[in-house]
Amino acid sequence: MPASAASASSSSAPRYVVIACNGKAVTKPAGFTPYCADDGADLEHMHWTSWTSHPASGYGTVYEDDNFPNHAAFS
Repeated sequence: MPASAASASSSSAPRYVVIACNGKAVTKPAGFTPYCADDGADLEHMHWTSWTSHPASGYGTVYEDDNFPNHAAFS
């Protein structure tokens, strides 16, 4: 295979992304809001161990805000 063909095929390798709430494609985001409508759950401080079409995996922090003002008052 000629060198130009080899470089062309390597540049067309698949790029896996997620679509952020702003509609932009993001690769391996450090943080991500999976449910854009309520912004109540977020993934933060992500470190990806695998980023493929199936599955992507990693570790980080799940943050959830249920917008409930005071849980202690109902204990």
